Amino acid sequence: MKTRITELLGIEHPVVQGAMARIADGGLAGAVSAAGGLGIIACGGASLEWIREEVARARALTDKPMILLVNGESASASELFASGVRDTGRGVIVGSRTYGKGVAQSALDESSDPDYFDGDCLKVTTARFYAAGGTTTDRIGVIPTLLVDEGYAEAVAAAKALGIATGSNGKFNPGAPLTRQDAMVLIQRTMSATGRPLTAGDTSILNSFKDRNRVSDYAANAVAALVRSGLIKGDDGKLNPTASISRAEMAVLLHRVLTM
Repeated sequence: MKTRITELLGIEHPVVQGAMARIADGGLAGAVSAAGGLGIIACGGASLEWIREEVARARALTDKPMILLVNGESASASELFASGVRDTGRGVIVGSRTYGKGVAQSALDESSDPDYFDGDCLKVTTARFYAAGGTTTDRIGVIPTLLVDEGYAEAVAAAKALGIATGSNGKFNPGAPLTRQDAMVLIQRTMSATGRPLTAGDTSILNSFKDRNRVSDYAANAVAALVRSGLIKGDDGKLNPTASISRAEMAVLLHRVLTM
């Protein structure tokens, strides 16, 4: 079954596997991916050894890339895994900077050294973790490929997977203002991804606006499609494509989309 979702995700069937802990392992994720769906490995609370084994199992069944979500509570083994995925180019890391647990301790007590301890204990840092690229995660954490606020990480990952938000020059720039033409591009891609594509508009329709020459080439088709559909009407004969869009203007645009 071919849909816009399958085209965007590069899968054959619009099937997304659930990510239930202890069930969604590498074998299941790899099998779902190999069968044409979207496989997911649930790694929450798992050890580094288990994660490595399950990723290897999945890799033996599929060569699809992965998207990994992290936040400030991702620590220790999960940071080693995330940095490995990032540094080896195996996938994209999305979220906020991780916790920064990059060392390991050894506890010396009566059970390990009875000749030196009698009920007391000495904890000593004995190891430091290093990522595949040679950097340490200690105190620094892992800086994601796409750095976003924790509250938006899942939404950004979904938007990237669906091809709605793709970034520019290897950056997502989540804190930058959103221009009117970028908002139109996002709306057009979202409509296509959800099975409600807008009729492509001939860009000549933009010639009736005074600032047509300010519309960027990458946005021209999207702007034309929204103008043709009546979602964008302009203001005083202008589109103001490079101006920032306000929350109120975005709300109006979304209302028009939902009620068209």
